[in-house]
Amino acid sequence: MGQQKLLLPWAGKAVLRHIVDELDSSEIDETIVVTGGDHDLMIDCLKGCDVILERNRTVHEGMLSSVRTGLRKVGERAHAIMIVLGDQPSLSSSLINGVIGFWRKEASCIARPVYREGHGHPVLIPIEFREVILSDFDDVGLKGLLHQFPDRVREWSVDDPGVLIDIDTPEDYAYELARLQSSTSTLLP
Repeated sequence: MGQQKLLLPWAGKAVLRHIVDELDSSEIDETIVVTGGDHDLMIDCLKGCDVILERNRTVHEGMLSSVRTGLRKVGERAHAIMIVLGDQPSLSSSLINGVIGFWRKEASCIARPVYREGHGHPVLIPIEFREVILSDFDDVGLKGLLHQFPDRVREWSVDDPGVLIDIDTPEDYAYELARLQSSTSTLLP
């Protein structure tokens, strides 16, 4: 992308700040933000936010290492963890709450949103899977959990393609900005 994508502008703030604000407006009890090489920039971006910031010093090992870094900070009273991507700017508190509500109907399930045939994020996982996530799936990542426990996975159908889209390229970012502007102009009188 040529720059830190989490700091790109989104609705008057940085992408990461937007996501953290949406989490703060949701039913989530605690937000743990796992950073990589740009830790100091993320600290500046999130000044004043009620989050736990944790630096992943093994970020080169992939997303699972970030999940594990955050998971080690989850409190003992937690019932579940929600995996939220930092580069998924269309995330909203209503979507987060929707996943939580879906999960509450069967709190032993692994809940994930699905748009058409695509599996997306955020994913909500019962805390009972903490140890297996911390110890297994090195070669396949978190998808290994879903493959090992397919009988526990429940899919929640959504009408928003944003659950599938993260901003890895300038084209992704432009597409998401266009969707944001379209939804904002739809709300204006």
